[in-house]
Amino acid sequence: MSIFRTRIANDYVQFEEQIPIGQRIRYVHQHTDGRIVLWTDDEFVVFVTPAKQDATAQFIEDHVSASGLDAELKTQVQSAIEGCMQCHSFRPDEHQNAPGLGAIAGERFGSTKFAGYSAAMRAASGYWDEENLITFIEQPSQVVPGTVAGPECCRSESEGRDRQAA
Repeated sequence: MSIFRTRIANDYVQFEEQIPIGQRIRYVHQHTDGRIVLWTDDEFVVFVTPAKQDATAQFIEDHVSASGLDAELKTQVQSAIEGCMQCHSFRPDEHQNAPGLGAIAGERFGSTKFAGYSAAMRAASGYWDEENLITFIEQPSQVVPGTVAGPECCRSESEGRDRQAA
């Protein structure tokens, strides 16, 4: 007895979050202010409201914690992700300092609304899949020759493996 929050882009599910309610839901209504109102079989009214803070960090922490990795590797993965977050957002619509990484899987290189792509990245014709992302983290010019990539800490071989494990 849950509802699911789902983010869809280009006909693909980009994100899904289960929201446990604990009771069978009879009726769902989205209020004009964004709240979701649920009516249960037990005649309870439940209001679901958006969080006042960005839940990205908590989502990543929960995902890494549930990954089954040993404690040392979990720490390395979390450290690598925190390094990415120094420049990148994991929200698909935030591109202030660098492209948002929240919805790049399967997308064409340089296709977000980030305004600071290098000419090479804008002209590149590949797509972000797991292999291209890992290679790009370790050696950006092998994926997009001529690109201007981020700081050296984003490209270390061990961090590339850590990110792959996540």
